[in-house]
Amino acid sequence: MKRREFVSLLGTGVTAGSAKLLAQTRGRPLAPGEVRAPGRSSAPPPLRKATITKLFKTPDGHPNALDATADGLWIGEQVTDRAVLMDLSGKVLKSLDTECHNCSGLAVGGGFIWMSANGAGQFDRPVKIDRTAPEILQLDMSGKVVKRHDVPLGGRADVVVTDGFTGNVLLKGIEGAFALAGGVAAESAALRAAVLLGVPGTVVVCHGAATGADLASGLALAARLHRNRVAVGHTDPAPAGTMGNPGPERSGLGKSGPAGPARPANLPAGSTATEQAALSWRNR
Repeated sequence: MKRREFVSLLGTGVTAGSAKLLAQTRGRPLAPGEVRAPGRSSAPPPLRKATITKLFKTPDGHPNALDATADGLWIGEQVTDRAVLMDLSGKVLKSLDTECHNCSGLAVGGGFIWMSANGAGQFDRPVKIDRTAPEILQLDMSGKVVKRHDVPLGGRADVVVTDGFTGNVLLKGIEGAFALAGGVAAESAALRAAVLLGVPGTVVVCHGAATGADLASGLALAARLHRNRVAVGHTDPAPAGTMGNPGPERSGLGKSGPAGPARPANLPAGSTATEQAALSWRNR
C-alpha cells in the first residue's frame, strides 16, 4: 500500500470509528426506567457556490504547499523542492533551494520555515538528493537546515513519545485504518496486548474491544514477562528454569525432584501452565 493511500485510509478510519461509536451510543439498550431522548433535528446546511479566480502560476509549476504570511505567500514546490515567496500579484520576492524531498507541506513561523518531506525526491529534481525517509525540515529564513524531525510511521522510529491526547488520536486513527485494511489475520501469532510501563510489577493492557483470543494473548504475554522478571519493579532473582536462571527443571520436565513439583510433560521448555493454557485458548 502506498503512503498516500494509507494516509487517506487513516482519515477514513478516524471518521468510520467516530460514526461507529455514535451509532453504538444511539442504539444502546436502555436501562430500566430510562427513556430515549428524541433525536435533534437540524436544518440542512446552506449550499454556496464557490468562485475560483486564477491569480498566477508559480515559478516552477508544481505548487504543493502554501502559507499566507504578512510578507506574502510562501509556496512549496514539489518537484524542485524550492520554497518561494511571492506577493499577491505573482511577483517572486525570494526563492530558496532547500533539502526537502517531495515537498508536501510548508509553514512559516517562529523565525523558521517548516517543510514536510514526503519521500524520495522527484526524478527530475534539479539538485539530486538521496534522502527518502519522511521528515519535517526546520529551516532558517535563508533555507539552511537547522534541524530534522522524524515523523510517526516514517519508518525510523521504534518508539514514539507523545502527550496522552496526541498519542490517543494517532493510535485511534491507525486502528481505524488497520481495521478497514482487514486487521490481523486469524492465523497470525502477533501479540494482541501491550506492556504498561512506569508502574511496579507486571501490567499488560488489552484493547477495550478485545476478543477472547486477544485476552489469551495478553495472559500469555503477562506470564512470560513475570516468569523472566522483565517488568519494572522486580528486584528479586529470576526463578529457576527461566532465561535469567536456567535451572534443573528445564531438563526435568514431567519429573519430580529438587526443582519442585512435577509439571506436565507436554509443556514447552520455559512455559508455565498459565501461559500454555492461554496459548491453547488463543489457538483453538
